[in-house]
Amino acid sequence: MTPTRVATTTPPLLRGRPLPARHGAPGDPRYPSPRRLRRLTAFVIDWGLHAGIAAAAVALCDRIPELKPFALLAALASWAVVSFIHRTVVQRAFRCTAGKAIVGLRVIRPEDGTAPTFGYLVKWWLIGLVGFVVSQEVPDEDANGFPSVVRVCDLSHEPRPVPRLRVGAVGGDR
Repeated sequence: MTPTRVATTTPPLLRGRPLPARHGAPGDPRYPSPRRLRRLTAFVIDWGLHAGIAAAAVALCDRIPELKPFALLAALASWAVVSFIHRTVVQRAFRCTAGKAIVGLRVIRPEDGTAPTFGYLVKWWLIGLVGFVVSQEVPDEDANGFPSVVRVCDLSHEPRPVPRLRVGAVGGDR
């Protein structure tokens, strides 16, 4: 893909500079804030949440003698269900998982920088699952099409108007 040019609504600093075709790509000036450590922290938080629920399923199975043989299956099933709901349903509703929310990240579509759709998130959850099962490693997050993760502070490129207070304004006269 060829780099695109910035629209006229882009701040003057970015005008005329070629942009990566992928929103949120490393070095994309539209999203300048560093996020590598935040992404890692969010991953650890989310992984801990999923693992904690899987561990709770195992503990529950251990307490019930009839379910004890199914502890591993319960752990895997609960991990998959929680991961799916957390990374598709929750992320579609809030544009982030719990870990991303804590560290101030949001998910965007790399094609246009918009919020991802539910179908888009399901597709990438399945790609991540299959990639992990087949190769025992998570697919590269900087791969073409993979959802981009950016800082919340970088989501708006438009300058925000500064509220002005009128001198002598009282109560509702502002």
